[in-house]
Amino acid sequence: EMYQVLDDRWKAIRFLLLSEGDKRSCGNSALESLIRYAAGFLLEETTPVSIQYIHEHYHEKITINQLASLEYFNPSYYSKWFYKKTGMTPNVYIQRIRLNKAKDYLRDMNLSILQIAQLVGYDRQSSLTRLFQKYMGVSPKVYRETRNG
Repeated sequence: EMYQVLDDRWKAIRFLLLSEGDKRSCGNSALESLIRYAAGFLLEETTPVSIQYIHEHYHEKITINQLASLEYFNPSYYSKWFYKKTGMTPNVYIQRIRLNKAKDYLRDMNLSILQIAQLVGYDRQSSLTRLFQKYMGVSPKVYRETRNG
């Protein structure tokens, strides 16, 4: 599960490690500090690639197979792994992201319920309405009216 993208920060750390390592001096405190700094990055919790993908592509059709392949897992293992990480299934997680985005749109924009449903990844208004009923206990229309009151 340990995977870090080699971004500019890591490239700079690599350069500094190589530079300090070439000095070959005993008790190189700069090198020791740099190693502790780099170890901190390795130990920090990073957001898994598939979860980042969900947040960036919530408005698109997302399958378990797609998400599993991003983590290099088979779909069955991925679903178990995801549940351990988040406490919910991938589909419920996607629904929650879509619900929160829809709530933002309902509060902040004067779009139709159908337009909002499409913006968050549903083809039909009824899909968004069912989601709202399930988690909010009200329809999107009622939610909008009570929030913009």
